[in-house]
Amino acid sequence: MNRIKFKEFVTLQRGYDLPKSEMVEGEFPVVGSTSIIGFHNEYKQNPPGVVTGRSGSLGTVQYITRKYWPHNTSLWVKDFKDNLPRYVYYLLRTLPLANYNAGAGVPTLNRNHLDNLDVNIHDLPDQRRVSSILSAYDDLIENNTRRIKVLEEMAQRIYQEWFVNFEFPVSPPDKGELEGVKYIPYNTKLKEYARQNRKNPTVAEKKMWEIFSRKQFGGLKFTRQKPLENFIVDFYCSELLLGIEIDGDTHAFQEKYDELRADILQKKYGIEIIRYQNSEVLSNTEGVYLDLAERVKSKKRTHPIPSLIREGI
Repeated sequence: MNRIKFKEFVTLQRGYDLPKSEMVEGEFPVVGSTSIIGFHNEYKQNPPGVVTGRSGSLGTVQYITRKYWPHNTSLWVKDFKDNLPRYVYYLLRTLPLANYNAGAGVPTLNRNHLDNLDVNIHDLPDQRRVSSILSAYDDLIENNTRRIKVLEEMAQRIYQEWFVNFEFPVSPPDKGELEGVKYIPYNTKLKEYARQNRKNPTVAEKKMWEIFSRKQFGGLKFTRQKPLENFIVDFYCSELLLGIEIDGDTHAFQEKYDELRADILQKKYGIEIIRYQNSEVLSNTEGVYLDLAERVKSKKRTHPIPSLIREGI
């Protein structure tokens, strides 16, 4: 840990003027004091970028991963001085930047006022460790936030269908109608949500998918983000009518939803749901694999594989 002056840590630079009347719709984000305020057909800086507010709103720090235009309401890091950009981003977030307001009317951050501020800086190896750990948490928070939004939208759709439109889930065919076939309907509106979830898996889901991809489980096929009736299951094996759910920190807030889903899928279609915690998958991957492998073997012994599985996707 080194204690140095802020001016020895990084160099901040004022952003570039770009009136809204001159902004041409394009692919490059225009980064303002607190967020992306538009997209332009030109850029000023290459990633990675670290940007904070200069005028109007102070204190927000943004990490930019694509070519961008830092707006004149912002300050961007011109020189990282051999520090890791991610580390710079996290350290700036710990500083009370809003307290360095130098504006009489509009809040303004004068970078010169920061230059003589004393800051504690980690050595490069520690910067890598700090950045790696905090980045993993950021990814987890972002993914969970996205998943919560999807769950809320799914719940609203279910309420709308069941209590407003009075459209209830399709019942499976009679036993004699399709002998040897297990029909599992699904809400077609969930297909897009399932695709989004597959594109943005949590860290634990990525690790679990590696288990399925590598181990094969004796040729059994597992699919990701499977729509079943009005629900989406993290992993699903149609041959065994087996669903796998990976629970994160948000599980405590959706227990009733999970209980409802498991109850409906079990009673109507005979689908068993097995749950693992994020922490289990990440810290005891081999143990999770062994436990699941044993459950799969047991299920194969006690539940003959149907001759044909027909599903809605």
